[in-house]
Amino acid sequence: MRAVIPFAIVAWAGCCTTALSDPRGDVLSRLSHCNALVDSRAWLDCYYAAAQPQRAVLGLPPAPQAPAFESFFVRPIPSGPVEPAVAMAPSTATPPAGRNEDSGGLFSMFDSYKVPAEQFGLVNARPGAGPNVDRVVDRLSSYSFPGGLFTVTLANGQVWRQTAGPRPNWRGAPANYTVTITHGAMRTFNLRVQEGPNVDSTFYKVARIH
Repeated sequence: MRAVIPFAIVAWAGCCTTALSDPRGDVLSRLSHCNALVDSRAWLDCYYAAAQPQRAVLGLPPAPQAPAFESFFVRPIPSGPVEPAVAMAPSTATPPAGRNEDSGGLFSMFDSYKVPAEQFGLVNARPGAGPNVDRVVDRLSSYSFPGGLFTVTLANGQVWRQTAGPRPNWRGAPANYTVTITHGAMRTFNLRVQEGPNVDSTFYKVARIH
């Protein structure tokens, strides 16, 4: 079913081009690239990233997946299946200092390099001279559910917002919860929660907002 959606949208757009603005046309073109991805998770991330032109017009923040796919969208539309590692690899890419070189061709798919703890999760984060980390582990100082997705503030002052996934069933005091935030695929971040000895097995997709 998912393979049919982008083509159906593009076909509809061809009949209604006068009704679409340029940003919408750009989105539809980018969706055609996504359809070549064979991995379902990569396809979904690409789908979110494809909407960036319209998000920009509406003044919305970029989707967390958007930076990883920009080089993919400027290439010719693939004529056959594409593996995520190929789609995500920029044609001229040099890993920044401190990045995990063991990831090889997948370095642009799994950003597991280390940066100073205070920069972790920021778009412009760069390795520093002092201690660098590839995860943050801290207690919550507050949490809320605006719009159904959670926003959490860590004890260190960082603020993270959920970007996708189910709503957690948190009922206790914020200080009862310890969160671990790690790198995810395609420049995303995963948050996992522990309440005392009990670990929530769910990984929540999050983006840092402060």
